[in-house]
Amino acid sequence: MRAVLIGSAGMLAQDVTVELGERGHEVLALDLPEVDITRRDSVRERLTAHRPQVVINCAAYTAVDRAESGPRVNRSSRLPSIARDRPTWPPSAGSSGRT
Repeated sequence: MRAVLIGSAGMLAQDVTVELGERGHEVLALDLPEVDITRRDSVRERLTAHRPQVVINCAAYTAVDRAESGPRVNRSSRLPSIARDRPTWPPSAGSSGRT
């Protein structure tokens, strides 16, 4: 299996990366600045370039104090919903990725 793992600097992501590697899976582990989950174009660019069979999102907003006092920051840190576009992933050649 070919996977892209987002949020690779975190503890969970590091354990998942090791586990998948030991099971013989190909894992591309990404974090800032390679991919920015708050920017749809950044996510789409990486997924299109690497064409994973699976995407594992381990990214997390860890500044808890700021999350509680700044809801605007909290909302902006959510992963853009590529699924909202209902893509068929990976898109076929010449396809927009929409079904």
